[in-house]
Amino acid sequence: MIPVLDGARVRLRGFTWADFAPFAAMWREAEIARHIPFAPVPDTQSWARFNGNCYRWATQGYGNWAVCGPDGAFIGVTGFFERNPGSGAPLEAGWVFQSAVHGQGYASEATGLSHAWLDQQVIGGVSRCMMGPDHAASIRVAEKCGYRHLRDESDLWGPVRLMERRKTVVGAG
Repeated sequence: MIPVLDGARVRLRGFTWADFAPFAAMWREAEIARHIPFAPVPDTQSWARFNGNCYRWATQGYGNWAVCGPDGAFIGVTGFFERNPGSGAPLEAGWVFQSAVHGQGYASEATGLSHAWLDQQVIGGVSRCMMGPDHAASIRVAEKCGYRHLRDESDLWGPVRLMERRKTVVGAG
């Protein structure tokens, strides 16, 4: 079962079929493609990603949430995945939001909620995220969630900033 997480202005929940059209539209946005080198994504690839979001929760007990804004409409995605399942590598965190809500704090609020959830789980002692080294907004979201710069490197699409976070242990200290 996919947990529902409520924040002051956002709700994280499992995906519904009604989310596919705005999900696919988000992945076609020019502003998204400006920061994510493998975007824009055609609808057929969005369909595969959309279904993977649903499947991951059923098979691994974690995954991505659909993020809804104050009016209940889909505004983005946040959550966790394994780039190389079974490799023992840390979980990866990711977030993508419709450009219409950029700069309004929704990504920070939703991604913060997802990490508070992760801190309560037995998985995810260490997690990583990566983004373009010049994507200041995503770097700020990562830092707010406790990520620190690990290293800059290059992948298939070019230069990336790799950041790492250690689980926050509640009651420690």
